[in-house]
Amino acid sequence: MTPLNFVSKLSLIDQEFKHAANEVYKEWADDPPVPVCILVGAMGDVIRDELHRFDDKLLSRIFELIEDALVQGDDHTKDAVATCLLENLQNYASGGTFDFGKVSRFLGNKSRCFCKAWDKFSGIYTTGL
Repeated sequence: MTPLNFVSKLSLIDQEFKHAANEVYKEWADDPPVPVCILVGAMGDVIRDELHRFDDKLLSRIFELIEDALVQGDDHTKDAVATCLLENLQNYASGGTFDFGKVSRFLGNKSRCFCKAWDKFSGIYTTGL
């Protein structure tokens, strides 16, 4: 799975992902290509901003895809999903703008291991993890 495949698959789950991707493409239209981290990070922003309306079924699908990207993605995808999406969600949680506890139970094994390793490395405890 490439980063573009990942974003395309998220876009099929919910229109807000597609909208966010289109906004990133517009912002970078004069200076392509879009950096992978910017594009994938925007998907994390959707999760943060839309968490209030995502039900358990939708969250399960989203985090299954995140797990698939970490397990089966190419190196660019794995790096972007880990550092630009999951880390960002943890950072948002640390800043009080995201309730990580609402998504923690949907994390796959690799996602959870990465998040715990990031906590250990950064010396910050993500509440809800």
